[in-house]
Amino acid sequence: MLKRYTFLFLLGLCSNILFASGIKGTITDQNGMPLPSATIFIQKEATGTVSNEDGYYEINLTPGTYKVVYQFIGYETVVEAIVVTRGTKVTQDIILNEQTLELQTIEVLDGRENPAYTIMRKAIAKAEYHRQQIESYTAQIYIKGSGRLLKSPFLLRKAIEKEGIDSTSAFLVESVSEFSYQRPNTYKERVISIRKQGDDNSISPTPYINSSFYDPEIVSAVSPLSPRAFGYYKFELIGSYFERGVEINQIKVIPRSKGEGVYEGTISIVEDLWSIHSLKLKTYKLGISFEISQIYAPILETAWLPVTHQFFIDAKIFGFNFVYNYLATASDYKVELNPDLNVDFVVIDENIDKELAEDLAKKQKTKTGSIEEKIASGEELTRKDLRKMMKEYEKEDRKEQEEPKMTENRSMEIDSTAQNRDTAFWAKIRPVPLTKFEVKSYQKVDSLALVEVENDTIATEKSKKKKERVLGLSDIIFGKNYSLGKKTRLAYKGLLLNTQLNAVEGLALASELGVFHSLENKNELSYGIIPRFSFSREKVLAKGYIEYKILDKFRKGKIRLEGGRYVSEFNESGAISPLINSLYYIFGENYIKLYEKQFLSGLFEKRVVDGLSLNFHGEYARRHGLENSVDEGWFYKEKKQFEPNTPENIEIGNPPLETQDVFVVGGGLEWKPWVRYKINNGVKIFQNISPIFSLNYKKGLGDVDYDFIEVGGKYTWRRFDGSRMDIKLAAGSFLNNESLTLPDFKHFPGNQTILTVSDPVENFRLLDYYEYSTKDKYLQVHIHHQFRKLLLTQMPMVWMSGLKENAFVNYLATPNAQNYFELGYGLDNIFKIFRVELISSFQDFEYQELGFRISIASMIGVSSDDGNNSISISF
Repeated sequence: MLKRYTFLFLLGLCSNILFASGIKGTITDQNGMPLPSATIFIQKEATGTVSNEDGYYEINLTPGTYKVVYQFIGYETVVEAIVVTRGTKVTQDIILNEQTLELQTIEVLDGRENPAYTIMRKAIAKAEYHRQQIESYTAQIYIKGSGRLLKSPFLLRKAIEKEGIDSTSAFLVESVSEFSYQRPNTYKERVISIRKQGDDNSISPTPYINSSFYDPEIVSAVSPLSPRAFGYYKFELIGSYFERGVEINQIKVIPRSKGEGVYEGTISIVEDLWSIHSLKLKTYKLGISFEISQIYAPILETAWLPVTHQFFIDAKIFGFNFVYNYLATASDYKVELNPDLNVDFVVIDENIDKELAEDLAKKQKTKTGSIEEKIASGEELTRKDLRKMMKEYEKEDRKEQEEPKMTENRSMEIDSTAQNRDTAFWAKIRPVPLTKFEVKSYQKVDSLALVEVENDTIATEKSKKKKERVLGLSDIIFGKNYSLGKKTRLAYKGLLLNTQLNAVEGLALASELGVFHSLENKNELSYGIIPRFSFSREKVLAKGYIEYKILDKFRKGKIRLEGGRYVSEFNESGAISPLINSLYYIFGENYIKLYEKQFLSGLFEKRVVDGLSLNFHGEYARRHGLENSVDEGWFYKEKKQFEPNTPENIEIGNPPLETQDVFVVGGGLEWKPWVRYKINNGVKIFQNISPIFSLNYKKGLGDVDYDFIEVGGKYTWRRFDGSRMDIKLAAGSFLNNESLTLPDFKHFPGNQTILTVSDPVENFRLLDYYEYSTKDKYLQVHIHHQFRKLLLTQMPMVWMSGLKENAFVNYLATPNAQNYFELGYGLDNIFKIFRVELISSFQDFEYQELGFRISIASMIGVSSDDGNNSISISF
């Protein structure tokens, strides 16, 4: 079979040689060294390719005369006129000389600024224009990537070698996509071919390819063309040169404070157009370094678009060191310019041409007409006027959109045959020739693919035999899903994650068995049972549920009914993680406090309009108090006895919970006034750029009588210096507290364990779980600040590891809490997993205690998507 694949490859290659027309050759420097990833651009066709690692290139063209542009960052561009005849590949070897820059003779004296600043001011002023300049385009995108494992933990090296992981080609990927863009924010991608070996560890250059350095931010770092760039960067003009009749200015980008969230390197700007010519920049994200190189070309006379992207990624994760190389090329561009902005005009820098700027400002005041008419006048514009006009243009354009709150609409589909392309197809469509090493690697991939097919066949036979075994021991522990048809499945959740230890039940085993139906309207109906067995109480409890999920892309919601006999914590939100409590239980400490209830509850949640969600809930319950059935843990039995199950509270002491019948009803709303969202393959994803306000009310009836109302808020603010501040405020009051018991109190997110999995923003670190729970009024404040650089993170070796420093304040006011507050300092993202904190607590400004906490890093689960790095408030 391997011989067959090799034969197909050679056959495809020979057919190209015999029948294809085009050009080929090698690109080297003046010393004869190959220049890998040099750009070859066919100006008339708006297409091109790049050279491979050996400097070799090859491109198919129909017979004709072409102007071919050869580029490599740091080298002089060469333009050749080449005649292609039918059935022949013209050999055109190219030697590129290092770029000779014309150095500026202006000296920076007496406070005069570097000439780079006026160039960058004009480029920044015109960035929004370049974002809006293109009405639409289509292109073919080719991506080739490879990754290697350079380093691994000593204890795992032998295991990795046994698995046969080859450090020379642990990861390979190659894909070809058809890509289209429609202004202002619609992107479509169709993958027509892809082949892949290994795992990229979720490290990909796609966010950079799908973004633009004309944007204020690109992948959570400030672009050198951002309106805020001068607060983050210093610029120096390295020099200028002429290329294809236009002057190019090469500028050094220097971070004012080196670290995450900024770039360093060089960017080249086209004179007069103030567009990007090329760039070579580096940034860091969570200790991972990204080096980005891009070359732009004039697809149209005034429209320069990227034709080549190069990425080098160096990732150090959990003691492993991976490196990834990616190359992306864009070809077959078809571009349509925005008719409103298809005009030439001169940008004036007010800092340099002050008198001219003043005259233009006076003229602009007397002008009338639409924004398009003002821009189309083709006259000189100051940076200030241009920014103002583009802001007004974007605002008016948004009003005309069908969905003005949508910031981006992306869709991607993979062709059904994309993963089944043969070697001959790849030899024909691949724009970058393979090196000898890559040919060998892909032959290895093909042979591995055959082995995988054989293994899949064996696995299929084994799976057929496994179907005869309905439930094995591993399934009981870890869970299993069963297909009951095309739209129905049976899900059994194993015992592992649902089992816990506590003083009331001892060892409690719990699981869940549910049936899920996908309905014709794409909504989901599910029902199931959740049994629980207590060994110490020798008692079985269970509750059942039925739930209808509204999975509308834009108006999600659910209706849920639940009932049975079960246990509940006094704080139904969960005072402590069952896993953490189980660990402490073993050593004689127990923090989970439970009561039993027979209940029937209902819940309705619905997003009624964008940014506004409503919920209503009600529950009837017969509550019963419980006592500990276990007195001590597994260790330290003589020294440690479990405390009583009824929590101690400063307002009511710890009276046992009597049997009572209660009926609780309530509702609430959540409102995001500045809602913005993206659409990804038809799914609406809300961005964190809006405050979220909420209002909640709860009424207790039966053996209790109370009315409770609360409001609150959470705000995440990404500050100009690259740091992040989270603020949460909450306040509430019992309007009527005639009769209620501890389960009805307002509880606060406390913590009494060194190990914790609590939210770093919304939780206290040293507060008792129930001591300050209240049936009166309260005020709760949390302020959490993550610094870009503070103490340890001033050192490059620290911030390059992804480590973050946090400082926080937590405050609680109730009639008995005595102005409780905490001050803390934390180190976050240690080994990409842990967070450690040192905290002091105070009451009425008097010191109480010092504590130490270890938790999960707050960075885990954070996406590089812009929506997760935007301003947000939640109540």
